[in-house]
Amino acid sequence: MSKYRCLSDKRHTDRLKAVYLLVSGWTPKAVAEALLIDDDTVCNHYKRYQENGLSGLVTGAVGGSEAWLNEE
Repeated sequence: MSKYRCLSDKRHTDRLKAVYLLVSGWTPKAVAEALLIDDDTVCNHYKRYQENGLSGLVTGAVGGSEAWLNEE
């Protein structure tokens, strides 16, 4: 975990914080309120952690829909 202490991307650090708080006994709702994110997002972070470990939290590949805008 120490190699992740100097992450500059807030999204990555929030993902790590979410998982840490969950495994420390916090509820998803409490984590979401503390980090000012949605509780579904907290659950998604934990799912990624379970599937891929810590490295799954710091990769840029996340879901989402296709962009609606084009280059015009």
